[in-house]
Amino acid sequence: MYLRTILLFLTILFPITALFARDLPRVHLTSQQNNVLAMPLTENYVDTSAGLTLEQVKQPAYAQRFEPAKEMLLSYGFLNAAVWIHGSVTNTTGSNAYLLLEYANIDTITLYYYHKGQLRTIEAGSHRPLANNAFLAPGYSFLLPEADSAGRALEFWLRVRSGNSVIIPLTVTTAEGLWYSYVRMYGWELLYGGIIIALLFYNLSLYRWIKEVSYLYYIGYLFSLAGFVLLYLRGFRVFLGQRAADFICEYGASLVAISYMFGISFAISFLKGGLYAPRLTRVLRVVTWLMCITLITNFAGYRAAAMHQEQLFSLITPVLVIMLSLTVYQQKYSPALYFLVAWSVLLAAIVVFAASVLGLLRVRIWTLHAITIGSGVEVILLSFALGFRYLLLKKQTIALQNSSMEMIKQHNVKLEQKVSERTEELQEAMNRLSAGNAMRNKLLGIVSHDFKTPVGNLRWLMGQLYSGNNSSEKVTRLREEVDTELKRISVTMDNILHWSLTQMERLEPQPETILLQLLFEEIMEDNKVAAQKKKIVQTIAVERGTCCRADKGQLRLILLNLVHNAIKFTHAGGEVTIGAMAGVEPDRVEIYVADTGIGMTALEVAQLVGDESIHSRQGTSHEKGTGMGIMVCKEFIEANGGILKVKSEVNLGTYFYFSLPVCK
Repeated sequence: MYLRTILLFLTILFPITALFARDLPRVHLTSQQNNVLAMPLTENYVDTSAGLTLEQVKQPAYAQRFEPAKEMLLSYGFLNAAVWIHGSVTNTTGSNAYLLLEYANIDTITLYYYHKGQLRTIEAGSHRPLANNAFLAPGYSFLLPEADSAGRALEFWLRVRSGNSVIIPLTVTTAEGLWYSYVRMYGWELLYGGIIIALLFYNLSLYRWIKEVSYLYYIGYLFSLAGFVLLYLRGFRVFLGQRAADFICEYGASLVAISYMFGISFAISFLKGGLYAPRLTRVLRVVTWLMCITLITNFAGYRAAAMHQEQLFSLITPVLVIMLSLTVYQQKYSPALYFLVAWSVLLAAIVVFAASVLGLLRVRIWTLHAITIGSGVEVILLSFALGFRYLLLKKQTIALQNSSMEMIKQHNVKLEQKVSERTEELQEAMNRLSAGNAMRNKLLGIVSHDFKTPVGNLRWLMGQLYSGNNSSEKVTRLREEVDTELKRISVTMDNILHWSLTQMERLEPQPETILLQLLFEEIMEDNKVAAQKKKIVQTIAVERGTCCRADKGQLRLILLNLVHNAIKFTHAGGEVTIGAMAGVEPDRVEIYVADTGIGMTALEVAQLVGDESIHSRQGTSHEKGTGMGIMVCKEFIEANGGILKVKSEVNLGTYFYFSLPVCK
């Protein structure tokens, strides 16, 4: 009977003894080691029922199920269970010790430990008041009892449960070692926050200058993404107060959807998606509308469902934006390269973080910073894209300004040329008008003076003819004088008519072959009466068959004027010769009219052939002249390809000559 009782007692006592005999991992805090990553020095157990109490897990049946932790932090992904952590701490520093869970999104954490024989229970977590923490900082903190002077270990249990992914980084530290924890855990976040502020002001300044909606989308993306990373993911919401912290904890995951909505709008606007990739753009717009459903789901209270949707969008959206960037970059739009790299970096960070959370990759301390680092690099690259586009716009603006200035200069040059041309045309018109006015006045003088005298003479002669008291000799003489006056009027009229036609550019030469001997004989016959009246000998000097190419009517008028002038300025008994000979050039014939008249000075010769003015003077028998004959001769000779030249000596005579093409 006694033996059976002893055996039964030993059977019950042995497991308990074995339990207490098992070595419990222990964290040692010393003055040289005041900050310890404690997770590898603990053991843990997953309560799948999430219903066990401390007393139950302390029982041998459950205590044996605790397993030593092998990683620097625990990660279970989305876990609908409670995680128990068991460990002990010795503190020989003389300072208070703290237990830190350096991850912001844990719903509930309960710390159990015995102090002076009494069980102490402290609760913290995102669903608990901020005041439950030992101090206000991202993550969760517990103050452990003062150090035991005897160096005895403090045994503790942690119960952790969360509706988010379960990530548990555990640190035991003294007050002096706190800075190591927060620099290690949140140094990247502080740098990230500085980058966000700098990019915010930089892009706001660019928007004020450019006024392009892409910059507003980027600023919205910057705000919402930074809000998700800093306030929700890394826990800096605790500095905003209890109400704001509770709101962000409950609905902060929606910032992912909001940031992606801004990011998609930014990508479409900046990359000109509607132009370069219309199909992908439509797909991205559909994704944007689907994210609105996620927001509604979250704010309706279905937090878990919303988070699962956001995880899906967190992978789909970067992939679609990368495809859009690649498509646009292939269209030779170089700023798209920044988008391609930026969203690739973000996608890589998301994949690493998600794989670590789901247990596909080993979780490291830096894993908690993957999203922070990835999004930080992304927003910097996107800002570079905006800056690069700003430089492109600036270059295009400068090029456009230079082009505009060049166009203005060219326009000014053309305008100045046109003004100069118009001024020249106006000046020419004014000169022509002035010359025309002068010519008109001269013509009026000619008409009023040179026509008045012969017309008056004709009236007197006609009156004498019809008087009835004339002898036959007197009648003959009167008829000859009437004929002379009529020829004088005819020559003057021909000169005025032909000169007027040349001034109006309506008289074009019609070249033909002209036998000069026949033409010279006609000229001499026309001037026979005037020559006989002054007893002037007319001579023709030309070889038979000599010919030229010219307008016959114009050449006849030229010779009539020259012979008429020669008779006019030759004394009675003098000689007038009209002739032709081979020119200096072999294919031209020289035509001349020479007289033995009063001649001209060198100045008079220069005036006669050097300008277009009308000069007139009286003949040797006081003959009147219009002064137009020589002008008509010069213009008609030039029109037929020649130049009128003059040789003259006072009281010895004058030699007019010009050359025309010989006939072939």
